[in-house]
Amino acid sequence: LRTHCRPGGRLGGAGMRRTDAQQGFSSAAADADVIVVGCGLAGLSAALAAAQRRARVVLFDSSSDLFATNDVTDRLYFNAVDPERQGDLGITDSPELFYRQTRAAGGGRADPALVKILCYQAYIALKWLEGFGVGFENKVRQIPGGVYPRTCVASGYRAGRLAMMNAALDAGVTVLQGLTFRELVLDAQGRVTGVSAEDADGRPRRCSPRAALRPMRRSAQGTTGALARYSTCAGDAPRGSASGQR
Repeated sequence: LRTHCRPGGRLGGAGMRRTDAQQGFSSAAADADVIVVGCGLAGLSAALAAAQRRARVVLFDSSSDLFATNDVTDRLYFNAVDPERQGDLGITDSPELFYRQTRAAGGGRADPALVKILCYQAYIALKWLEGFGVGFENKVRQIPGGVYPRTCVASGYRAGRLAMMNAALDAGVTVLQGLTFRELVLDAQGRVTGVSAEDADGRPRRCSPRAALRPMRRSAQGTTGALARYSTCAGDAPRGSASGQR
């Protein structure tokens, strides 16, 4: 298990240094308010948002070396009402139209308040990502299966991800690598009370922070979380031993 934390240099480029510390999951996460799973853009966004609200955050990922192997080749598709990109193509759009179409695409089953946040704040989130160096094309697309041309596409966003990783470390986030997410730990009422993971040697790890966030893969817009009451970390306990776990 490798841990990255401050103090130390910045990460991931020529002349950059990193601080590594070998320590157990229990030690790293014992005082965590929030555990975030996955060091993609969604996970980094969630970790940064929590840290900026003064939460003690632990972010973990299954990669054995996040900073040496994060040449991301996948494209990022981000839906937003973008006056500049859409305006240049003569496309008329609005957050309200985005909201109505998104609600309709989901058959009206999604929480209207959450859909409104997604659609009305998407442009702010897009600009926030661009501020970290995530580069998007100077146009929008209507991707297959999409209902309107408002998809911004980014590719080769390694520099932006590194900038976000550095910002997370600067904000006090502890990054653990070599941990594979297994499941959310639930109590008898179905509430999330912790995170179950497995290290590279197959040993189970579990921690119960105040909140556990497992972002949707490749989606900086789709980060969701479940709040839970704080309990003592049980990082070395076998999986399935927590009272009320199902």
